[in-house]
Amino acid sequence: MLRITSRCLSNRVLHQHNKVSQHITKVSVRMASSEKSTLPKNVNVKEAFEILKANPSIKYLDVRTLEEVKASGTAPGAKVVPILEGPSMQPNLKFVNQVKSLIGDTSTPIIVGCKSGRRSQMAIQVMEEAGYTELANLNSGFDGWKAEGLPAEIAPIEAFSSL
Repeated sequence: MLRITSRCLSNRVLHQHNKVSQHITKVSVRMASSEKSTLPKNVNVKEAFEILKANPSIKYLDVRTLEEVKASGTAPGAKVVPILEGPSMQPNLKFVNQVKSLIGDTSTPIIVGCKSGRRSQMAIQVMEEAGYTELANLNSGFDGWKAEGLPAEIAPIEAFSSL
């Protein structure tokens, strides 16, 4: 009888262990599916184009000057907020507020681009300090975008931050 009790107890423990394991798996799957996917820290222009095409909730932020964007266009659907402004390329002191007014939520995934990739790194640093968490740098900037022959458009007026 002791053997049966031990065996029965062992089966009960094993059964409870399996139920707990199944519950943990279900919770983990639920948590993983509710989390936003994170962007890589850096993307090349082809990756960026595919990411933007596949997921319209991901934004493209062009941080070049308005003159640069007007002269050469930008990625379709881009939002435009210069990180530097004026002929002497001074920091745009309204940058974070302008980004917030155009994009909003600091958890919105954003690919940040400029002409070649340097100003976008600067913009990402400022945005991270302001609480933005889902940011990717466009490695070769809009120069690389054009060199790959990817689509460009003259940004509509609502894409520009109000300066």
